[in-house]
Amino acid sequence: MNKIFKRTALIAALALSLGGCAGISDLFRGPLPPAEATALHEHLQKKEYRTWSLWPGTTEKMPSQFPHGIQQTTRVNERALSAIEGNRAELPAGALIVKEEFEAESQPETLSVMLKTEEGQWFYARYEGGKLIEYPRMDSMCNNCHVSMKKSDNLYLKAGSL
Repeated sequence: MNKIFKRTALIAALALSLGGCAGISDLFRGPLPPAEATALHEHLQKKEYRTWSLWPGTTEKMPSQFPHGIQQTTRVNERALSAIEGNRAELPAGALIVKEEFEAESQPETLSVMLKTEEGQWFYARYEGGKLIEYPRMDSMCNNCHVSMKKSDNLYLKAGSL
């Protein structure tokens, strides 16, 4: 009886401690975002991506390089943030990176999105004014550029450069 009580108490304590962590539901529960451009855009709007954290060490409207506008703001979901802050070598499936791209001091003109799929590949999409403007896949312009950063999970910011 005492062993059963201790085991139950341990399981309950673990469940309570995990349930109280910020962002735990986003990290471990629920479906992954869709790797399809239109559904992904809808997912970003529902999740209010503009409330997400900035990529650690960045600021809003940082200087940028082609093809990501004159300035950019890079936001990440909880899955990505947890991996970045934990110095993980690769971001997990479901990690989302959203670059808001600015050509002038206004609202972002373009969104470039990277989603880590269940297969461990990056899915890329670009939107302008809420509309899909490119539907690049692994052999796309996006991947052709990002693949040069293979040692940093195809991420320029993780490697410390824009």
